[in-house]
Amino acid sequence: MGESGLLPSRRLLLSLSLGVVGLYLLVAVLAYFVSYPLDLPALEGAPSATPLNNPTGWIGAQIAHRLVYRGFGWVGILFPLALLYLSLQWSRRKPARLKVLGWGLVALYAFSTLGGWLVQIGAVEDLIWCGSVGAGLTAWISLYIGPVGLFLGWILLASAAVWALRTSNRPPKPTEEPLSSLESSPEESLQEEAPSQAEPSWYEVVPLAPPQTLEPADASLESPVLKATGLTAGPVSASADLAAKPPPDKPYSSPNPEESPSSADVAPQPEFSIASTLCFPPETLAEPPRQAEPKKLQPVSADERLTQPFQSTGGYEPPPLVLLDPPLDTQPILPRSEIEAHKDQIVQTLQHYGIPITRITATVGPTVTLFEIVPAPGIRISKIKSLEDDIALSLAALGIRIIAPMPGKGTIGIEVPHAHPRVVPLRELLSSNAFQESGAALPLALGKTITNETFVRDLAQMPHLLIAGATGQGKSVALNCMLLSLLYKRSPEEVRFLLIDPKKVEMSLYQGLEHHYLAKVPGLPEPIITDVRHALPALQSLVLEMEMRYELFKEAQARNLLEYNARCREGRLPEGHRPLPYLVLIMDELADLMMTAGKEVETPICRLAQLARAVGIHLIVATQRPSVNVITGLIKANFPVRIAFRVVTKVDSRVILDTDGAERLIGRGDLLFLMGTELLRLQSGYVTSAEIERVLEHVIQQPPPAPYILPEPPNPEKEEASEEEVAGERDPLFYEAALLVVRSRYGSTSLLQRKLGIGFNRAGRLMDQLERAGIVGPARGSKPRDVLLQDESELQAFL
Repeated sequence: MGESGLLPSRRLLLSLSLGVVGLYLLVAVLAYFVSYPLDLPALEGAPSATPLNNPTGWIGAQIAHRLVYRGFGWVGILFPLALLYLSLQWSRRKPARLKVLGWGLVALYAFSTLGGWLVQIGAVEDLIWCGSVGAGLTAWISLYIGPVGLFLGWILLASAAVWALRTSNRPPKPTEEPLSSLESSPEESLQEEAPSQAEPSWYEVVPLAPPQTLEPADASLESPVLKATGLTAGPVSASADLAAKPPPDKPYSSPNPEESPSSADVAPQPEFSIASTLCFPPETLAEPPRQAEPKKLQPVSADERLTQPFQSTGGYEPPPLVLLDPPLDTQPILPRSEIEAHKDQIVQTLQHYGIPITRITATVGPTVTLFEIVPAPGIRISKIKSLEDDIALSLAALGIRIIAPMPGKGTIGIEVPHAHPRVVPLRELLSSNAFQESGAALPLALGKTITNETFVRDLAQMPHLLIAGATGQGKSVALNCMLLSLLYKRSPEEVRFLLIDPKKVEMSLYQGLEHHYLAKVPGLPEPIITDVRHALPALQSLVLEMEMRYELFKEAQARNLLEYNARCREGRLPEGHRPLPYLVLIMDELADLMMTAGKEVETPICRLAQLARAVGIHLIVATQRPSVNVITGLIKANFPVRIAFRVVTKVDSRVILDTDGAERLIGRGDLLFLMGTELLRLQSGYVTSAEIERVLEHVIQQPPPAPYILPEPPNPEKEEASEEEVAGERDPLFYEAALLVVRSRYGSTSLLQRKLGIGFNRAGRLMDQLERAGIVGPARGSKPRDVLLQDESELQAFL
């Protein structure tokens, strides 16, 4: 009825006023049915009028007399009932249904004329059955068709009403319907969208759900679907879910009908839908959202079911969610008018270049709105992709991304970023059912999808993660969210971390985890590795840990860490075996290590990426320079799961994702997640330093477990000078070096390096020992030394 656009206070005042008036008139009419024989002389103005017996007084009795006796008879009670209905609808912020009011008018005519017909045939004599208006209307109709025609017409009207009521409650048929069937009331439009293979309606609005509650059981609810129809030129296909669609706020028509493709038939409209899980303002929707059933989580694999939610034997308590900041109440809300404007501009731009569409669907997420279009038959995808810059110009957007085609769908996606993206607090991610009920071994809460669902993936299944993006785009914040996800889900007995931070400041907050979660590398002074010179020994120590675990697994005949730990807890392994935790290496800046160490760092990283998955060692590597000399081919081949934040050029996007798109992200946590062939756009979570400090303070107060010490890394000095040589004895490789020199007749330090695989210093000391033993002569500058022995037999006799 148009009252949905009033202010809430004015709407409430108007609905309350209508309710009071309707209730007053209802009491007046009901009292009139009882007291009208006594009050009729007074109401008709007779001289000997008696006092009124109606409790609503003279005004109420007069209005009831005009509605019933001088109006439409007893059916005049529908007037106060209509006022009460309008008051109820407006108080609930719903428009009055025209269908209900229309049925009221039909009932008013039908029962007043029926009463007049009964008066004509002498069945009743009192005008309260039909009223003066009903009697006059009956007499006028009877003048033309007579009492018999009047009765038959009433029977026909009653039959039509019964048929209309039965057909309106019948479920829609999944067949093609005429265009007129798409125009229905807003009440009929409030239906859940059934999961089917048919195409969605032309205009579907899924109101965004309110931010998830902080309790795990109340998160991740599906939103209802509010459907409405629109109009434009273009062919339309048969659809199984085109029934019960309300009219749009304003009809949608082609902005340039002359350029639209002509058709001999009447061309129905392309479909448009807005689907999201955020909240529109109450004034922008005709109907409030209804809550749907909670979304069921996908079943976990058998390996995942072996993992317990939280295991600790030392009294360790996980940090509570109250340590994290709650979601903000003043989150930006995308107005529906902005979505409509973007839809119109996309359709206008495509039609301007001669590209008609049959359907367009809008999915509103926390950062971008995804418009999925279905072009008319015969339109090439490359033609639409070439219009990427033209569409961005028409929308005045920061940067759009066209996905052609959408994987697994017969649509083309156009992602339009919001002017004010929504911040996703980490608490909202960790309190969701997707995270709380996850059976993953190492669950990572990565962010929100475009449908506002919490995106959780298992690091143990990835099994390694490569993160790249320009500086200041959210990489370090995403690493903090991943670390806290593991702290909230796994105890120190289940996971340990090895942190490498060449920036020296990004992970300094986690110094407090030294006695709880951080693995110790012998010989290194700091629990968090910030010196680039210490990164290589730490990686080498992790490689030795991997080889040691493989030896343990071989002895235990276990294929992976889950099987090994299960056999340890069951007591099926001999003494010396104990359950092992997962080891997660987090490296915040790979580019700095590659610049200083290069191949020496790349080799252990690639070895760990190739072999460490089965023994429970996983890598999370981040870099702000996604160039080919940092993310080499070997590293890319062993990191199948990658995350790309905003980068500067398309070349950088291809280096990290093997495709374009990362250069069109909007920053501030906007990312692309690549896992196999799955490429998703997410909004990463956000956590502040104060929240991290509160969580770490809780962890520090817990009883510390036994420290987990990695194997001692190989010392370069000890590798070059063995203990025997330090004690004055010969090098263990002395005999092999002497045999090599005598056989080749070539006394060179570089020869010993190449053949024996040792460093320059050790090869030089070996050559000095051979000189002191009389096997080779003195050095001759750049020329090789003379070999003093002739053959192997002479060498054997000499030694």
